[in-house]
Amino acid sequence: MLSSGATQGIDGQLDVISGPRSRERPIIRELLYKLNDSGPTIFPRGLSHSAM
Repeated sequence: MLSSGATQGIDGQLDVISGPRSRERPIIRELLYKLNDSGPTIFPRGLSHSAM
């Protein structure tokens, strides 16, 4: 299992990687989060991050 420290590190890296893209394409990011939040998740969370 990952420790909480390792998990936070991975989340931080994802924020850094997706940061610039989220400013360029906020609509795509918003749609992916809506897909994740609504009912059954269509995409696994990791896939939605890499799709951005």
